[in-house]
Amino acid sequence: MMKSLIVVFALLGVSQAAIMTSCWTGATADVVKKTDCTGTPSFCQMPTFVAYTGYTSDAEWKCGSCVDGAGAALSNCDKCDDPTADCNAVVETKTFECSKWSYKEDTWTEADDKTTCTYKTEGGSVMCNAPDRKTADGTTYTISLDGCGPCGTPSQKTAKTCLECDSDKCNGSAALSVSAILAVISFLYMM
Repeated sequence: MMKSLIVVFALLGVSQAAIMTSCWTGATADVVKKTDCTGTPSFCQMPTFVAYTGYTSDAEWKCGSCVDGAGAALSNCDKCDDPTADCNAVVETKTFECSKWSYKEDTWTEADDKTTCTYKTEGGSVMCNAPDRKTADGTTYTISLDGCGPCGTPSQKTAKTCLECDSDKCNGSAALSVSAILAVISFLYMM
């Protein structure tokens, strides 16, 4: 009898722990607020955060699992089930800019408009990618995330057709020219 009561209380404790009492809710990160959940949802949901792009727009922050009104699974949605933490809270992010490059008629051209890139302040970092204009052509470099983040494939970096840099607006024409000059000066100094 005593073992049965322990099992019943343990099951009640587990089922209670899985009920979310409150979640962060809202359509976009700038309007999210803490809300008491109605019913007995087991999860909180939030849009997926994509490095250098930010939150996807396919899902909202809310109580419940990653399904739409008809019960279909939402893409680019993350769910969490820790009722003691703000498991679906908006993470702190920062933005920076990178240049976009295109290859036309055997020439690399930097776009006038910069791409705004987003990263998580905790665990994220600033990074831009650009073609190495001395070695890359339209088939050996593919822009990744409109210039945000690392090279699209490791092989492009290994082949030295893609360059990476780690500061705001570092992959523009002027920045790349300065970094090439600094590399040459460093080389000459080391000789």
